[in-house]
Amino acid sequence: MSTIRVFSRSDFPISYNYYDEYGHIDYTLPSWRMFSEIRGVLPEEIRNNVRARKINFPIRGIYYDEECERENIENGYFYITANTTEIHINTFIFCMKHSDIGVVGFYLYSFFKSMNGYFGGEYNSPIEQLVVNTGIKSTKLSEVIKTLEAHNMITNSHNTFVPGLSKGKTIPANGYRTLDSSQFTDSRREVDVRKVMSQATYEKTGGKYLYDDSSIEDDDDDEMNDLPF
Repeated sequence: MSTIRVFSRSDFPISYNYYDEYGHIDYTLPSWRMFSEIRGVLPEEIRNNVRARKINFPIRGIYYDEECERENIENGYFYITANTTEIHINTFIFCMKHSDIGVVGFYLYSFFKSMNGYFGGEYNSPIEQLVVNTGIKSTKLSEVIKTLEAHNMITNSHNTFVPGLSKGKTIPANGYRTLDSSQFTDSRREVDVRKVMSQATYEKTGGKYLYDDSSIEDDDDDEMNDLPF
């Protein structure tokens, strides 16, 4: 049986940067300024009041495996930036400051931002699929989405919901897009409500289908045999 190795250190980082030797930003080259580097220049009253503490050292964040650890090769997951999403620290602080957002809200915002990056824009998904992808229960998920929208952290397209849609017809799911932390609002604003209408009303008002295969007959493929290619 394998075990996860963890060890603690009394020194810890107080800031970080991603600059290379020429002063250019390179996210594959993180570096940290440690507490031990500035302790000597701190006022005496602060030095004397710093509590002794141990901080867990993120071994695999620094070293990819045990061999790299032995060779002191710093190539852990902190240095692997491909297929990652940058979330500004101000977003985390904002979420922690508002109890109605919290950890779950931060997680969902980060998920949406990741999907926005992956799809190159708005991310469309029905609630049922979001439940599967995020692990958040349906009721809680709807509540958190509304909260993120109320604080202007995301936009929601609120596409029309048509219950009892005919077989083969599909309409677009709601689309989500994250906003920058500079656009967040401390006070909650009113949130639009998704419209619900019958299929007949939806079609009468010009509603579009994502795709519609309800008119395709099973024997349509026979016609393909007559084509000259």
